[in-house]
Amino acid sequence: MSRRSGARALLAGAGVAVAVAAVSLAAGPAAAQSRCTSQKLAGGGAYFSAFAKCLSKGLAKGTSPDPLCVAKAQTKLASGFARAEKRDDCGTIADLAPVQDVLDDALPDLLETVDPPPPVCCAFSDACLFTADSAGCTTAGGTAGAAGTFCSGSGTCEALGDVESGPCCATTTLPPEAVSQCVGGLLAIPTCNDPDEVLTQGRCHPVLGCIPAGEVRSRCSAAKLKAAGAYFNAVAKCEARGAAKGMSADLVCLGRAQSKLQRAYEKAERKGDCLAVGDLSGAQQEADEGLGILFQILEAPPVVCCEGVNGCFWTESDAACELSIGATPGGPGTICGGDGACALPPVPEGDCCQDLTIGGEPGRCAGGLGQVDCGNEGGSFVSDAVCLPAQLCID
Repeated sequence: MSRRSGARALLAGAGVAVAVAAVSLAAGPAAAQSRCTSQKLAGGGAYFSAFAKCLSKGLAKGTSPDPLCVAKAQTKLASGFARAEKRDDCGTIADLAPVQDVLDDALPDLLETVDPPPPVCCAFSDACLFTADSAGCTTAGGTAGAAGTFCSGSGTCEALGDVESGPCCATTTLPPEAVSQCVGGLLAIPTCNDPDEVLTQGRCHPVLGCIPAGEVRSRCSAAKLKAAGAYFNAVAKCEARGAAKGMSADLVCLGRAQSKLQRAYEKAERKGDCLAVGDLSGAQQEADEGLGILFQILEAPPVVCCEGVNGCFWTESDAACELSIGATPGGPGTICGGDGACALPPVPEGDCCQDLTIGGEPGRCAGGLGQVDCGNEGGSFVSDAVCLPAQLCID
């Protein structure tokens, strides 16, 4: 299994069905004082950083991440949330699963900023190279490979884990449509400007050129991934300190985290084997988006699960719920499940609709509302999800 497919396999099933705009690195409004929320925020940041380190180690070695490393991070997150909920000041409860889903979903997006998918692999007779798009490949007289494939030493376009070794030349004359300075395959030998530079057991990489057979490894990109995870953890800690005191995150703390990320990226790029350059802003944006959803889930305002005739939703109080025709409050600690009922956790996943206007309030979610009814009400449908107090459908 390839490093990329291995990471994807470990992250499979972590689907966060919600689009959230990038959040800026700025302190938000102060939330209610809560040591429980503070511990959860810190735990979420530590988990993201630990998982990023697992992926980083694999990227540096050209291997898939160690499952034991990932499992250790998951166990620590679960135990931390369990300890936090022993306190009596939790703003939200039973949110371990959605928080882990959110963080797991943010990791592959972050990974792609430091290790982006390859351009179009273009195959010819016994040779391959890379072009910017399929049209460029056709213009050059080649056949475009499937999305995400790499140029093998046999001259064919293959998935990363199936790439074969063979001749590769980085000094051959390339068509103007090419976006990499190498050719893989048998034709690399007679067309190479300097036969002595042919790598006999290698393959063509779009950024690194001719590289030895085996998995792609990059100390630069590994360092960037680790730094982005550390940035996530640092910002979560800033927010956690504020939550413990009922205050906004300290701007100096946030600025320090941003400066450290920038310095780490500058240092990483001096290693010379980066799989991407100029990716600092993209990585920070991906981390900030994940942080924004994490804060939204854990710092949601107090609400009451309300069960109606067509599903469940959240109201500000029991009295507000009872104003809705045929609706009743679900009781303390109940959660709005995908079956449309308010129940104590764990609740089943199912139909969920978000971006609704309920009781004159926009941006609400409802559990148990089917796809047709959700569309008729102008909402966004999510399958196999629950409706969280943060007004998000998370599966």
